Amino acid sequence: FDAVSGDMTGHLMDVMPAKGIVHLYGGLAGKAGGINPSDLIYRKKQLKSFFLTSWIQSGGSVKMIPRMMSAGKTVNAGLK
Repeated sequence: FDAVSGDMTGHLMDVMPAKGIVHLYGGLAGKAGGINPSDLIYRKKQLKSFFLTSWIQSGGSVKMIPRMMSAGKTVNAGLK
């Protein structure tokens, strides 16, 4: 998971094993860059987006409340 973006995304892709996935969820350093096309084409690495609101809402209201609770616990634990 990458919240920084910028050249950091390319650095993460460089050190990942083949078929690895970077989930981009922020843009603190601006546009993602420095990504080697060979990593995407030949090594089958992937760059995917992650938007917390969409994840919480996916699956309807039955899954939404447990996901909100889970996300809240994770965030709160990191603030201690």
